Amino acid sequence: MLMNILLLLQSSKSYLDSSFQSIERMTPDSWLSLNNPIVFSLITLLVILAVVFIYYRYAIIPMKRKHLEEEEILKLQHAELMALFAELSPDPILRFNKNGAILLSNMAAHSVFGKMLGHPTNIKSLFIELSDLDVDLFINEGERKVFISDISKNTFQWIVAGISHNKIGQIYGRDITELIKKEEQMFAALKEAQKANSLKDDFLSRISHEIRSPLTSIQGISRLICSDMKDRLSEEYFEMLQLIENSSKRLVWTIDLIINMSQIHTGNLSITKTEFNVIGMLKKLKYEFQSIADEKSIEFVLNTGMDELMISADEYSVEKIFINLLDNAFKFTEKGHVTIDVIVDDNKKIIKIIDTGHGISKAYMDNIYTPFTQEEMGYSRTVDGIGLGLALVREFAKLNDIEMKVLSESSEGTVFSVIFK
Repeated sequence: MLMNILLLLQSSKSYLDSSFQSIERMTPDSWLSLNNPIVFSLITLLVILAVVFIYYRYAIIPMKRKHLEEEEILKLQHAELMALFAELSPDPILRFNKNGAILLSNMAAHSVFGKMLGHPTNIKSLFIELSDLDVDLFINEGERKVFISDISKNTFQWIVAGISHNKIGQIYGRDITELIKKEEQMFAALKEAQKANSLKDDFLSRISHEIRSPLTSIQGISRLICSDMKDRLSEEYFEMLQLIENSSKRLVWTIDLIINMSQIHTGNLSITKTEFNVIGMLKKLKYEFQSIADEKSIEFVLNTGMDELMISADEYSVEKIFINLLDNAFKFTEKGHVTIDVIVDDNKKIIKIIDTGHGISKAYMDNIYTPFTQEEMGYSRTVDGIGLGLALVREFAKLNDIEMKVLSESSEGTVFSVIFK
């Protein structure tokens, strides 16, 4: 760039001064004259260099020096703030060099270690957990180590960190004595809760057995009387016996609902998937619910079209799905029919429970699987129940990877589809 300036100056000077149009016409005096473009260019160059030097010497260098000084001041301020932070920290903090010698320690560290922090002190003499530590390598690699130790009846968690760019390491401590006590208390409380839960399950199992046994006897005897003495009993007494049988069934089902929901919530309900004939299960349920259908004068139909349909699922929970769906169907159906349809379509086995009952309103449809809820609540409701049947249906379906679909409208009946994939 300077050469270009010189050439421009030289060309302009040569143009203005005709005495320098040829070398032959130049004299010794003209060589040293300011009119000589070379001399003029050299002087101009010296002036430019002088200006640059002065600017650099008295402007750039002071600015750089000031910037470095400000950086150093900021570093010192940062170091002071960090030192103040470490000093005011309620947790013990120690700093050590590559030999393991402790360089700095805050007041919290002194209150923890006391006279053990006499100088010189090495981290390996304070912590037996660091006795095998290669301190130099640990710092150079910037590694971290976490351990727990007991000091003066207190338990501390320590974090040892190597800071490679500063060639130092730091140890940060935290008193976790209270935390350990809380964990021990929580563990003890958990054991007590598990024990209480086990006792509750045992109680539910025992009370279930004690209630089921007499109710089963009542069901069996009333069913036997109904079948053997049907022709000799008046219609009034026959209806009474049916009421006894159906009420016993409802009590057993209610107990099952409560126990099953309790087992699901506590995670104590286990399932075992096996291959079984679902048609045989449905025929058995058809027989058990027939007395309810007869009592309410409702047509009860089982449409299978086959004698065998094998599915892979937990037999107990699948049976509970159908029991609760049929119980709901009969509970909300006053006239008409309840039908079980079995369909095999596109590698899916679908069993539909269809009724001509009250149906479900659109407003309540989103809540049908919510435990302890019914569309009609309060003492004025027209149907019995505790609102657990459909909630259990959903939980049992999840356990068996069964898809549930429902189609219903108020006063139009309901269709529940149980889909085995």
